[in-house]
Amino acid sequence: MLTLTKVTGDRPPLQLAPLELEPLLQELIIELKLLADDRRISLALDVVPVPTISADAQWLKQALINLLDNSLKYTPPGGSVTVRLRRSDGSLEIAVRDTGPGIEAEHVPFLFDRFYRADKARARESGGTGLGLAIVKGIVEAHGGTVSVDTQPGTGSEFTIRLPLDRPPESHSLN
Repeated sequence: MLTLTKVTGDRPPLQLAPLELEPLLQELIIELKLLADDRRISLALDVVPVPTISADAQWLKQALINLLDNSLKYTPPGGSVTVRLRRSDGSLEIAVRDTGPGIEAEHVPFLFDRFYRADKARARESGGTGLGLAIVKGIVEAHGGTVSVDTQPGTGSEFTIRLPLDRPPESHSLN
């Protein structure tokens, strides 16, 4: 709850600094590998060289942890989660793709709303507050970026963060 308050409340500005995304993503994969292995889920990183961006490493890491945690939580044993980093049309794209159950179309417009749970029964089993994706959205938007999802039931989900290359965030605060 504290993280959401920081993202949506009046808080100090982002601590922007040059950030190389590939080492950050490699670190996250290493940190989450044991959890993925315990759940018998393949966790992979697919990167191409990309430029350094101006970002707050701590906040961006939190957004990525939230996406990866969701993917690992909802992907069944034997499934896979892949993190992909690419450059596309003046932005950097970080995509988290899983082979989980996917999400019904009726839930997609609300996924980034606070406290929204697409699968309430499964959410109770796995814990959580329904705030993770709202936090992701707040952090990404504070960086001048966007987050989206491509999903269909039975095919998994892909959440994509797009961060601008050619301009700093419009607002340097997380509100």
